[in-house]
Amino acid sequence: MRKPFKSVVLALIATMAMFASVAGHAADEMNDRPKTLEHEAEIIALLNSAGWVSPGLSKDKVLYMVSWQSCPPCLVYERDEFPKLHAAGVDTRVIVYARAASSTPQERAGVAELWKNRSWELWKQFVHVPTSAWTAEGLPPDTEPERAALVAKSQDFADKMRVLMSDNGIGTREHLNLPTLIWMGKDGHLRGCGCEKVESHKYVLEELGAAT
Repeated sequence: MRKPFKSVVLALIATMAMFASVAGHAADEMNDRPKTLEHEAEIIALLNSAGWVSPGLSKDKVLYMVSWQSCPPCLVYERDEFPKLHAAGVDTRVIVYARAASSTPQERAGVAELWKNRSWELWKQFVHVPTSAWTAEGLPPDTEPERAALVAKSQDFADKMRVLMSDNGIGTREHLNLPTLIWMGKDGHLRGCGCEKVESHKYVLEELGAAT
């Protein structure tokens, strides 16, 4: 009698594990979907104060993307989704910050220049060069007082955004889920996600009318 009983127990364990896996996957998928954001006024003020760059396609249809120089999932999002968003008339406003613990002087010089002069063309050069190979040729050093202040402002932006996003269940107070994407929903309230997983991209495109 022990063998049939053991088989039943093993079958039950396997079934429970399968349901747990499915439930976990469903929960992960829900967490990856866009959310209506709390602390809306603080987030809008933070975005407005940032040195974002964009192609200038629209003042009404806007998607903000927070990243650092060669952030891998951010590069994937730009490569795969920016063309669709631009074709739909969405202005992609990119905010690049200098990582406090690991940025190079050259990377910080690039961030400072982007925050000061907000050149879309420079941003395209900046993000498509690995941090280790970026020389910041022709740019003022990050040690100049004005440039150092801009670098500090970008880091302060990232610190505050981490707190606001973590309060919305996106990332943690120590880690931003990148790319962090923020836009205005059809109901007039901010929407956002930490869209590191490619599977989450389709939801953003649908909400912004750029789905194919």
